[in-house]
Amino acid sequence: MMLIWHAQELQSSCVAACVRMALGALGSQMPEDQVRRLIGHTSLGVSLGAAQVKLVEAGAMAQFHDDWNLDDLRDALRAGRHPIVGVERHLLGYPRAFHSIVLIEITSAAITTLDPLDGPEPCSYGITAFTAAWETAGREALVVEMPPPSP
Repeated sequence: MMLIWHAQELQSSCVAACVRMALGALGSQMPEDQVRRLIGHTSLGVSLGAAQVKLVEAGAMAQFHDDWNLDDLRDALRAGRHPIVGVERHLLGYPRAFHSIVLIEITSAAITTLDPLDGPEPCSYGITAFTAAWETAGREALVVEMPPPSP
């Protein structure tokens, strides 16, 4: 399946919007409010690590990593997965905020992403800027491999 962009519906729901995109690419379509309930979204949002725990509890296959490098992200993309990563937005030319985006492609020159705040067109960042933004945010990556079973 293809990755389809979705806007985040709430100021704090970037992780939910990204999980929604990743689930959709695996053939599981669900509205954002359902994803927010599934991953334990609060008024402040939810961390990638907490979202992974809730996804697994719901029967999904999902991995959380905070020790990956660009090669690991590239390998996940080659395996047909779309890693969700945390970034510090000001290092990518936006106002300061911790934010989550979905990776589409990594080349030797650029990282291409879907951003639930800045779509539907893909965004590309230089390797240096992306790496700085990702490392500043803790090098976190959430990879959803299989959606939870349908209710």
